[in-house]
Amino acid sequence: AQMGRGDFGVSLMRNFKISDEIGNRATVTLLIGLVAWLIGLIVGPLLGIVCAVRRGKFIDNLISVLANIGVTAPSFWIAILLVYALSLKTGLLPLYGYTLPWVNFGACIKQSIMPVLVTALGPIATTARQTRSSVLEVLNEDYVRTAYEKGLTERKVIFRHVLKNALMPVVTLQGTMLRMVVGGSVVVERIFVIPGMGSMLVDGMLSHDYPVVQAVTVIMTAVVVISSLIVDILYAWIDPRIQYN
Repeated sequence: AQMGRGDFGVSLMRNFKISDEIGNRATVTLLIGLVAWLIGLIVGPLLGIVCAVRRGKFIDNLISVLANIGVTAPSFWIAILLVYALSLKTGLLPLYGYTLPWVNFGACIKQSIMPVLVTALGPIATTARQTRSSVLEVLNEDYVRTAYEKGLTERKVIFRHVLKNALMPVVTLQGTMLRMVVGGSVVVERIFVIPGMGSMLVDGMLSHDYPVVQAVTVIMTAVVVISSLIVDILYAWIDPRIQYN
């Protein structure tokens, strides 16, 4: 009952109110996670469309190779490489930490670049591959060939006829990507020493602070449920043939 009202109790080890701490930590995690997710949502489909339209060309091969690397490379490995290249070797970006944008916007941008890039890499690569496959499948449909034969330009065919019909698998994937972004915060926040929910979860596990672990797990589960609900609602908006009674 208390958990349903947002009261997760008190930490066993450090004696702080968990709901207050989660509120502060969730802000950090969501700021990084949502920015990374939005980047993946925009950049991934664009790259996938380019690959599908230029199938077999150099740009398609290049993006496909990079996307395969982005899907298979562990996020902690990418994070360590970025830390070495951009912080330790060149000093271009801060090594660790996070400042909220309304506290110091400039510091926030600098401290966010590497965590956001590492978090967004998976969604970009996965979405690009899925978009490419979906667009290629739709491009082979009869109505697309008819549109070309009617004299429509490639841009009009892609944006008017192909995209909307190719979006369904991509929309489904975005729910999964949002869950991956939140779940992946554990790795990113530990490497870059960011005080978010992922770090809070790891700290709670290491100190056997079970109320903290339980609270963070419940919040992350709620994100999974809500993202799945949003995806189901978007289905009916994208494809009018799907109706919910």
